[in-house]
Amino acid sequence: MPELVNELDGMIAGHLMDTNTPLPPPNPNFQPDAVNPITGKGTPPKAQPAAKTAAGWNASGTTAGVKRDGGHPLVNSTGKDPFIATQAVPKSVGPVIGRARIKLSTSGDGQMFWASKSKPGFAGKFVDFNLLHDGRWHEYEVTLPVVGELSGFRLDPGRGEGEIRTDWIGLVSPDGTTLKRWDF
Repeated sequence: MPELVNELDGMIAGHLMDTNTPLPPPNPNFQPDAVNPITGKGTPPKAQPAAKTAAGWNASGTTAGVKRDGGHPLVNSTGKDPFIATQAVPKSVGPVIGRARIKLSTSGDGQMFWASKSKPGFAGKFVDFNLLHDGRWHEYEVTLPVVGELSGFRLDPGRGEGEIRTDWIGLVSPDGTTLKRWDF
């Protein structure tokens, strides 16, 4: 059996080289001795500090970091999926309205994501919306069909390279009551 594994491994490596397939860089946070979720053996992972932007929001995806510029957080998008996210959300059950005042010079549509306590994570829980990429301030509003109690909120302001400035982000109940507003 090890011979077959070695043969298949060689075929995969050859295919990757023949097709000039780009390989991802090594994960600097990889911990080979971390706890295996199946066996339970290993060393618990080290806590990694989050890259905070402001007011409990984290910048992730393809961003080159966050700095203050003219009083507003400036995120430089370096690729196709910049986003900011927070788990510091108000207690709310059911649909909410996500609002944001942003200006940007990226490209593509925006997305607002939500997570709930019954369905953690953002995968598959988003609403697309149109963005104006003219470097001027614009307000956006999106109804998020949250099921259960809200546990996270994420804003993807476009899908391309460029600058993103955020004035404020808010969550509002369907009756118009402000649940939370983050002023940057």
